[in-house]
Amino acid sequence: MAALLLFFGRSWAQDEAGITLDIIGVDATDLSSVTVNVSVLDASGQLVSGLGADNFSVGGDLADTATIRRVENVTDDGLAFASILVIDTSSSMSGRPLEQTQAAARSYVGALGPNDAVALVIFDSTFQILVDYTTDKARLVEVIDQLYAGGQTALYDANRLGIEHAIAAPLPRKAVIILSDGGEYGNVSRYSREESIRAATIQGVPVYTVGLGWHIDKRFLEAVSGESNAIFYNSPDPEELVAIYNHLAHLFRTQYIITLDAPVAADGARYSFTLNVSAGEGQTASDGAVLRAPIPIPLLSLPPDLFDDALADSTEVKVEIRADQDIADVRYALNGEFIAVDESFIIDPASLAPGDYTLDIAVSDVDGDTSWYQTDFEVAALPPDLTTDFAPEDVPLTEAELISVSAGGQTEITAVEFIVDESAVKIDSEPPYDFSLEPFDFSPGEHTLTIRASNAGGQSASIDRPFTAAVLPPRIEVDVDGLALETALEDSLIGRVSAVGQSPIASLSVDTEPVIESGGGQLEFSLDAADFPPGRAAIDITAVDEMGAESTETISFEVAALAPTVALEGLADEEAMSGDTEIKVLAGGQTDIARIEVAYNDGAAAIVRDGAFTIPAETLGEGQHELSLTVTNASGQSTTLTRPFDVDLPPPTATLTSTSTATDAPTATDTSVPTATDTAVPTATDTSAPTVTGTPIPVAAATVIPTAADTDVPTATSTFALTATDTDVPTATSTFTPTATDTDVPTATSTFTPTATDTDVP
Repeated sequence: MAALLLFFGRSWAQDEAGITLDIIGVDATDLSSVTVNVSVLDASGQLVSGLGADNFSVGGDLADTATIRRVENVTDDGLAFASILVIDTSSSMSGRPLEQTQAAARSYVGALGPNDAVALVIFDSTFQILVDYTTDKARLVEVIDQLYAGGQTALYDANRLGIEHAIAAPLPRKAVIILSDGGEYGNVSRYSREESIRAATIQGVPVYTVGLGWHIDKRFLEAVSGESNAIFYNSPDPEELVAIYNHLAHLFRTQYIITLDAPVAADGARYSFTLNVSAGEGQTASDGAVLRAPIPIPLLSLPPDLFDDALADSTEVKVEIRADQDIADVRYALNGEFIAVDESFIIDPASLAPGDYTLDIAVSDVDGDTSWYQTDFEVAALPPDLTTDFAPEDVPLTEAELISVSAGGQTEITAVEFIVDESAVKIDSEPPYDFSLEPFDFSPGEHTLTIRASNAGGQSASIDRPFTAAVLPPRIEVDVDGLALETALEDSLIGRVSAVGQSPIASLSVDTEPVIESGGGQLEFSLDAADFPPGRAAIDITAVDEMGAESTETISFEVAALAPTVALEGLADEEAMSGDTEIKVLAGGQTDIARIEVAYNDGAAAIVRDGAFTIPAETLGEGQHELSLTVTNASGQSTTLTRPFDVDLPPPTATLTSTSTATDAPTATDTSVPTATDTAVPTATDTSAPTVTGTPIPVAAATVIPTAADTDVPTATSTFALTATDTDVPTATSTFTPTATDTDVPTATSTFTPTATDTDVP
C-alpha cells in the first residue's frame, strides 16, 4: 500500500498514529446545499467511522460564512455512488496499455457495492457510450473485455461529454474517472481546451484523471482534476493501473458526505477553505480545497472606463459575461431600439447625433435564464470627415486645377472654405464642394491651400496642401467698339486694353497711334482704317509686369479699301477771286495717290501735277464758277471734290495829269502850314489797284492849290493812281491842298492819274 500511494497526486505522508482527511470532491452548484466529499482514514488506511457534524469545522475564506448542516457516511449509511469510466481507445492504446486498462476497469467494477451504478464510455475520434449507468457488473465486464484500439484522440470532447453525462447520473453522489495515454490528436474535438476545463470548473463533478505513459497531456489532466477538487494520477507503467483504480473504488466506498450552507454571492468567486476533523484521543487532520461559487444566471459587465469620456471614436462594446451555462443570445438596444444581436457591436459616433444615449444589454443562456445590463453614455460632437483629390506634385502649377472635396460626417456640413495663405478665396455652403485653383491669381512661389469644413455641431476639420505657382505672363483683354470678324474696318474706332499679372503691370503698349490714355494696367487707343492698307491687318499689344513677365496679344482684323482723303488749301469759301489763284491739293489715305484731275464748269479735266494747280480766274472771267477735283489712289478708289467760287476782277487803271500856274501868290501871314484836306480820296491798298470802299467818286479834275511861303520852294509834282473795284466807276472830285511854309510860294504843278480796270471807266 505504501508503494501504491507514491503514484497519487496528493501527499499521503502521515503520523503512524494519526488520521488523514482528504477532500475528494466539492459540488457547489447549489449554494444553499454545498456538498463536500472527504475521506477520513486511520493509519492503516481504514475508514474512521462514527464521525458527525461536531467532529468537523470549516476554516479559511469560509470560516465565518459556511456552516455544517449534515454529515453522512457512505459506508455506515449504505449510500450508493455513481461513477463513469471514460477510457481512451485510440490507436496508441493498442496492446499492453489497453490490456492493463481493461484489467484495472474490471477490478474497479468488482470493488464497488451492489447499488453503485457505473457507466462505460470510450473515446478515440469520437465519444461513445457503450454502457449507460447500470449495477449489472457482469454486463460491464463483458463490454470491457471487448474493447479494442483505433482512431485518433478526441480528449477535449471526452472530458466535456463525460462531465455532462455524469450530471445526468441517477444518484446525487457521482464522479468521473478519465484515462488517456496522450493528448488531443488530430484536432477532432468539437470543444476547445478551455471549454473542456471550464466544464470541470462549474459543474461540481469531481473528475479523477489518470495519465498512462510518458506522452500524456499532463497540464490538461492536472487542470481538470484541480478545477473539480479531484485527484490526478500519473502512471507511467500500465502495471500500476489496477492499484490506482482499486484505490479510487476504496475512496468512493469509504467517504463522508458533508453538506454545508455557504451564503455567498452566486458570482463565480473562488473561496479557499479548509475542512478540519477532530477524532477521539486528540487526533486531528485537515485538508484544503476551493469552493467556486456558481453563476446560475449570467452576470454582465462592461469595462469600467469604457464610457468615462464622450465617445469620439468608433468603440467596440463587448459585454463581459460570466455564466455557468452556454450563452444562447446577446442583444443590444440603443435608446430602447435593438441594434445588434451578437457578442459585440461597434458604436460609431459618426452615425449618431451628439448627445446622451442609454444602452441596454440582454443576455440569455441555454437554460433560458436572462440578465439585463443598462448604462448611459455620451456621444461627442465630431469634426467633419474631409477628403480631397488634390495632391500637387513637386512642380510649379502652370494651369488651373479643379479641386474636389468630399465632406460629411456626424452632422450637416455648413461650410467648406478654400483658403490660400490664410485668405479665404471661396466658400461653399452646399455640395458639390470644389474650387478651381488658378496659379495666375497668386504671386510666383510657394503657397499653402487650406481646405476647412465646418458642421452644424460646431466642429471643423482642415487639410493643408502646399503648392507652387509658376511665373506666368500677364493676361491681356482687348475690346474695340464695333470691330467684328465679319465686318471690315471702315472708319475710326476706339480700342480699350486691360492687362493683369501676378504682380502689378509695369508697362502696357500698343504698336499703333494714337494712344489716347494709358496707366494702371489700362490703355485706350484709336484704330483708324486710313492708317492701314486694305486687307488683313494686325496690331500687337504688349504687357510687362513688375516681375518681368511679358505677354503679347495680337489683334487681327480686316480693313476696307477706302477712298482717298482730299482737302484744298488756298481757296476761301466766302472770298471772290480777283485774279489767278494757286491752289494746293492735300490728298492722302491708305495708299499712294495715283492721279489728280481738275475741271471747271463741267469742262475737260486737266491733270494736276506736284499737288498744286492755279485757277485761271482772268480766263474764266467774272462771276460764279465750279471746280471739280478728282483724286484716285493706287487701290483704284477715288474721291471727287466740287467747290463753287466767285471771280471778281478789278476795274482798269485811269491816269489824270493836271498843271496849274499861280501868278498871284498870296502872302503868307503865318509861319504855320495849313493842312490840305481831300474830301473825296479813296483809300489805295497797293500801288496797282487800290480798292475804293467809300462813297462812289465821280471822275473830276483835281484842283491843286499850293500855298507858297517862300520864293525858294521848288515846283512839286504829285502823281496818284486810283484803282476802282466796280465796273461802274463814278467821277470822283479830289481836292489837294499842299502846305506852304513860306510867303514866297513859287508856281506849283500837280499831276493825278487814276487807273481804270473796266472798259466803262472814263
